[in-house]
Amino acid sequence: MNPSMSTSPDPQVLTDQMLDIIAVALHLRPERSFDLKANGDGEPVGRVTTYTGDHRTRVVDARLVVSQTGINSAMLHAFTDPTSDLPHLTSDVAAAHSDWILHVDLMPRVDLPGDLSTLEDLYEPLTPAYERVYAMPGARPTPLPPRLRALSSAWLVGVAVDLDGEEVRSDAFRVLSDTYAVYVDAWVTCVNDGLPGAGTPESRVRPHGETARARDARQRFALFNPEIDPVWDLLDDLIGPVDSAAILEIVRGLT
Repeated sequence: MNPSMSTSPDPQVLTDQMLDIIAVALHLRPERSFDLKANGDGEPVGRVTTYTGDHRTRVVDARLVVSQTGINSAMLHAFTDPTSDLPHLTSDVAAAHSDWILHVDLMPRVDLPGDLSTLEDLYEPLTPAYERVYAMPGARPTPLPPRLRALSSAWLVGVAVDLDGEEVRSDAFRVLSDTYAVYVDAWVTCVNDGLPGAGTPESRVRPHGETARARDARQRFALFNPEIDPVWDLLDDLIGPVDSAAILEIVRGLT
């Protein structure tokens, strides 16, 4: 756990802290960056930055602050080597007025029922953090399409909470921060140390002899998909379809 986590409820500050954890552990190096503008051609409302790191990792950091709508959000996805079986870290945190939303997951790239060592040693330790965040007073699950859940792990956190009130804000934000940090720390450890245990041969069996890279491309295309995730329509409205499509291509690994 990171005792220096900020107690200031700001998605940008919290995401900076998570990015710092990854940057220090994997020696991130800036790769490319571009501004996001309102409706595609208005005033600057955000920025996308990509980084490369050790072990062929790539991080996508997309920030968006739209004062007119009260939206303050940060998407931080950290992708592992596309030829590996290591999970991707997918996460975003957003605030709209007093409401906060956190999504975070270690997107599995192996068949977990066929790889009990990964299931038990990587995902099971996330359970206390997973249960604690949903047990917060006022916490409620965010509605997610079944297909998104099917492409994620059973430990996917999708929770919203109203941070109205000083005491509620302090306690709930601490739980949100700690939960996020647990997932980031678990991902960094997995990237540096590899999947827990030896795994099993069955977990590496893919349809039609498919390679890890091919399977990864299919999974990311399905997960980051405007047809099933309404966030992409929202981004079209906020920053225009050109920049929204550019982010989509990056998280799909196409650019």
